[in-house]
Amino acid sequence: MLYSCIELLPQSSNTQIPNHVKGSKILWILEKIIEHMIEALKSFFISQKYYEFDPHVGETACQIRAYHIFELSCLIKKYKINIKNKLHSLENLKKIILVEIERLQSSESKKIKGLKPVSLEVFLVKQQFFVTFNSLEIYLFLCRFLSIYKIFDKYQEPIINYPLLCRNLEINKNLARKIIHQYQIKLSKISCDKILGATKKNYEFILSYKYLSQFLHLDDDGRNVLPCYLVTKVLLKCLQKKDNVILIVCKRKNHFGMIDNIVLPFKFNSQGEFAYFPTDKIEKKQNRPCYVIEGIVNYERNNIEPEKSYISRFLKTGLKKIILANMAIHPQYSGKKLYKLSINPFHYKKNNINKKTCQIEKEFSIMRKTAKLIGCSYENPKLFYIKHIYCDNLVRHTTTINNSKFIMNHNNTSQTLIFI
Repeated sequence: MLYSCIELLPQSSNTQIPNHVKGSKILWILEKIIEHMIEALKSFFISQKYYEFDPHVGETACQIRAYHIFELSCLIKKYKINIKNKLHSLENLKKIILVEIERLQSSESKKIKGLKPVSLEVFLVKQQFFVTFNSLEIYLFLCRFLSIYKIFDKYQEPIINYPLLCRNLEINKNLARKIIHQYQIKLSKISCDKILGATKKNYEFILSYKYLSQFLHLDDDGRNVLPCYLVTKVLLKCLQKKDNVILIVCKRKNHFGMIDNIVLPFKFNSQGEFAYFPTDKIEKKQNRPCYVIEGIVNYERNNIEPEKSYISRFLKTGLKKIILANMAIHPQYSGKKLYKLSINPFHYKKNNINKKTCQIEKEFSIMRKTAKLIGCSYENPKLFYIKHIYCDNLVRHTTTINNSKFIMNHNNTSQTLIFI
C-alpha cells in the first residue's frame, strides 16, 4: 500500500495555497520530512542502528514496536536494492525542492501577481513533488522521527524536545505539537494493527482477533491502545522462533545508588523454550538484532547480592513468569479516561462473560498478585521491574553494558515509567 507525502505534512490535502510565500513554507517542511526519511532508511538498512527506532508515543506499546523493528530487521537483505534506488530518487527530489524554494522566495517571484489559489494536493502535483511512500518506509520514518526528538526530563520521563524540532523544521511550537500528535496517533494505530494482524494470521494463538479487538480503545489523546498484558501474550508467541534472542538488562542499585548492570541473554531453542546462555558465549562478530527488556532491581540494604546468586534467583523464577507478572502489574492503558481499565482491562466485561474471559481474567489477577510477591512491581522491585523494551544489536548492546559495570550514580531516582 502506498501513502502520499501529504500524510506526513501537518496540513490537509485541501489546504489552500494562496501565494508563493505559503507554497515555499510548505515545501520547506516537505524537504525536511524527505531529509528525515532519507536518514531513517539509511539508519535502518545501511547502518542497522535499531536503537534509533525507539519512539516516544506516550501509550503502553513499546513492546510491540520493539518486536516490529526486530521482525523488520530480518528483511534488510530483501529490500536493500530497492532502498538504494529509493534513496537515490529522494536525494534528487530534495535538491529539486530546494531549488524551487529559492525560486519562490526570490524577489522576482514575489512580484508575480494573480497566483490562483490551489489545494495542497494540486500544488504538489503541479510542482511534481507528489512523492509516495510504502507502509515500511512510513513506519521507519515515524519511529525514527519520534526517537530523535525524544529526551528525558529530570525524573527520567520521556518527553519531546520541541525547541530542537522547531529549530530544525523552522516552525512554531503549535505546528510542532500538531506534527508530533499526528505522528503518535499514526504510530499507535500501526502498533495495534500489528498485534491484531498477528492473531489473524496465526490460529495457534489463545487470543483470537475477534476476542482481542474487544479490548481496543482510544486514550485521552486519540491514540489506539490495547492492554499490555494481552499484547505480551501474543508477542511471546510471535518471538518463539529458532535462535531469536531476548536480552534482559538488569540495572541493580542499593540504598546509596550504586549501580551495576547484568545482562541475561535467552535464546529460543529446538526444545521450544527460551534458554539462558552466558554473555561470554556471544560471538564478538555476531551482528544480529535482539529483543531488549530493560529493568531495575532495588536492594534495601547497602550491599548487592553476588551476580551468580542473582542470576540463579532469576532463572529459578523463570523468564516467562517474570515478563507476564510485570505486564500484569503495569498500567494496561494510557491516559485518565481509561484509568479503571488500566488497572483491570476486564472491568467492563462483566456483562459479557464467557469461559475464555473468565480464564484469562483469573490468570491476569494471579499474575498481578505474583508480581507483588516475587519482586516485579514498582513497590517491590527486588527481582526485576521492567522499565522499557526496545530492539537493539546484540553485540553492540552487550558490549556497552559489560563495559559499564559498577558505576556510581547519585542522581538516579526511582520512578514509574509506563511503556513508551
